[in-house]
Amino acid sequence: MAKACDAGAGHNPANWNIYDSHMPELNVFDEFEEWPDGFCRYVYRADCVEAQRHASGWAMRAATAKGKPHVLQKKCLGVIVCSLRCVPDAGCSVHLRPASSNELRMEQEGKPCRNLGCVGSLQLQPCRGYYGSPVLHLWRHTDSAVFFQCEGFHDHPRPNVKTERRRYM
Repeated sequence: MAKACDAGAGHNPANWNIYDSHMPELNVFDEFEEWPDGFCRYVYRADCVEAQRHASGWAMRAATAKGKPHVLQKKCLGVIVCSLRCVPDAGCSVHLRPASSNELRMEQEGKPCRNLGCVGSLQLQPCRGYYGSPVLHLWRHTDSAVFFQCEGFHDHPRPNVKTERRRYM
């Protein structure tokens, strides 16, 4: 599991909410956090490439925030694991990134485990870390900053990063 952060994580005062009608003007920014977990908030520079791309180590899928067109909402997809939770001699259990499209994700499920000698199959372990629903990553851009807010604790292992995923294919 990733290190969790509290409501005031980051260097900036947490006296804002992503849904506020006006965001504060700040001149101190946080370093980009690839694996945010827990109820936390960060403020990134407007020119931070990772923030502009809404990047995350977690496998996320964009969704709409009802009635809030200025907020991009992303939901965690969970992780693909072996049905037998095997751990081969090398000690690397299977934690694959789920595909973002429903069709491709369904193709991933049920395939044989990629660890040699394992008879298990791949299955989706969904994220249920936000009161039984997927963890949310919320993004909002202003002229001077990119605001980020995480809602919930991931209740599953980190998926392999994209470059690691290619080793399993």
